[in-house]
Amino acid sequence: MVGTKAERVTRFDEALFETAAAEGSRQSRSARQQLEHWARLGAALSAQVEAPLNRVRLALEGTIAQRDLTLDEARQFDAAIAVRIDDAVAQADFASASLPNFAEVSPDPHRVLADLASRAEVSERAREQLREALATLDQALEAEPQSAEAGR
Repeated sequence: MVGTKAERVTRFDEALFETAAAEGSRQSRSARQQLEHWARLGAALSAQVEAPLNRVRLALEGTIAQRDLTLDEARQFDAAIAVRIDDAVAQADFASASLPNFAEVSPDPHRVLADLASRAEVSERAREQLREALATLDQALEAEPQSAEAGR
């Protein structure tokens, strides 16, 4: 008789397995033993009194402030946030996300320079430099369509 323990094949994320292998080697455990150790820790944590976990859950929901958590609760909170971020990144489809229209969110440089040049708290020398920059910008913008047409 080989053993009474049932062996089951379980697949793990490659990154989790590699992390377990690295941590296991530091703890003199195989990757499998490290994963089992983490599973037992998770089971023990889940079996503990519900109050701390409820406080972490409430903090995650925003019902109580994170600053009101104990140090151990804050560590659990941070771990839960890290897992949520990893899950969200893994599920995100960045390729299909549309890019924002940067023209709508970026300020018009001409307007920014003009606004700065008109401010009284800006020294006269700085206002003059801003006016020069504004003139240079105007010249560059006027020349841009001509150089684009010349390239056709």
